Amino acid sequence: MPVSKDPVERLALGGAQLGLAYGIRGSAKPDYGRALEILSTALEEGFCMVDTACLYGSSHEFIGMALGELGASMKVVTKLPTMRAGDLEEALAKALQDLRTPKVYGLMAHHGKDFNGPLGEEMASFLSRQRDLGLAYKIGFSCYSPEEALAASGVLAPQVVQLPLNALDQRFLASGALKRFKAMGAEIHVRSCFLQGLLLMDPAEGAEKVKGAGRFLERFAERASDFGLSSMELALGFCLSIEEVDRVVVGVDSPSQVSEIVLAARSAAGRVRPEDLEDLMCFDEAVIDPRTWG
Repeated sequence: MPVSKDPVERLALGGAQLGLAYGIRGSAKPDYGRALEILSTALEEGFCMVDTACLYGSSHEFIGMALGELGASMKVVTKLPTMRAGDLEEALAKALQDLRTPKVYGLMAHHGKDFNGPLGEEMASFLSRQRDLGLAYKIGFSCYSPEEALAASGVLAPQVVQLPLNALDQRFLASGALKRFKAMGAEIHVRSCFLQGLLLMDPAEGAEKVKGAGRFLERFAERASDFGLSSMELALGFCLSIEEVDRVVVGVDSPSQVSEIVLAARSAAGRVRPEDLEDLMCFDEAVIDPRTWG
């Protein structure tokens, strides 16, 4: 993807925090008023895509209500849980109803690993059918590891794939999986740019939250200082510097954080290269996979 003149065009608003208590700090579940303010600010700042899922609590409902109240539209990417085709039909119908839209930009399986399970072929056929019916422009899956993603692509050739990527978790970059998916023609969306907020914390505080993360967070903070960037700027600058990345999904807790992210993305643009942070690479899943955090 050619690098946009405005990096905000490559950002997508994360919908998990619009419907759930989410992140390492355990932010409170938002009410509709706060979700409306966040979406309104995101639109004003130039966001044109929101990423959500059936499993994100009231996210679908709040997004649909807010966009309707604001008289606005965004490209919506959503994810379906693993189910049989009949249940998937029902889940998608409810999602579209809650989102108040006849179709979505992206429709993904929430867990790519499930394509290699007993319902894999059924799920792949369902997603393909929704694309053919015009209910989704692109189909694909969300995943956690390169191995999972590449195995899933043997069942469903993705047009859009979502994966974790940040200064510590560079597995998809180092393994060459990003280039492989781009060669397949897939649109690549990355999440966990801030590692659920861990990269934005003081290293000492982060080390208390996640065992083993201390030395990585200290080096990350040192590197940010070397570049004259804030932690947020360095985290965003790294993800946006990778040419295969089409969208960086960012979660926010407040309207002011939307604007903070926009300023940071613009400030960091062109100031970081992927190779600048190679030495921060971490393969310890206890650090880089939030599912393992206690």
